Amino acid sequence: MKARGFAMTEALVALAVFGVAVTGSLGLALEGFATTLEARRAQQAAVLAADLAGRIAVLPGVDWTSLPAVALCEPGCSPAQLAALELARWRQVLGETLPAAGATLAPGSTGSLLLRLEWIETGGAARELELEIVP
Repeated sequence: MKARGFAMTEALVALAVFGVAVTGSLGLALEGFATTLEARRAQQAAVLAADLAGRIAVLPGVDWTSLPAVALCEPGCSPAQLAALELARWRQVLGETLPAAGATLAPGSTGSLLLRLEWIETGGAARELELEIVP
């Protein structure tokens, strides 16, 4: 009878140890998933920044920091109007891709543009990416 009670105690202790190990493993897995998501968002931000740099390169000579209001235009659009449309489309993709995202374009040194992307991570931490674009 005593051996039977001892075996039951051993089983309960083993189950408790197993529960602690599983709980720790789940915590590590969740941390890994969050880190992977943050890395993916940083990668998406870099891709979006490169996309905007490509759009800027296609329309040289346009002052991207002071574009006209966005308006649909026919084939006779000015480069500035095309740039305004491209920037509006890009900002729409930015908002769909990164949570609480924002972007600013400012004049940089020697004719370059300084792009600053900001977004919020899952845990509420603010992240940013800066890129100097030379048209």
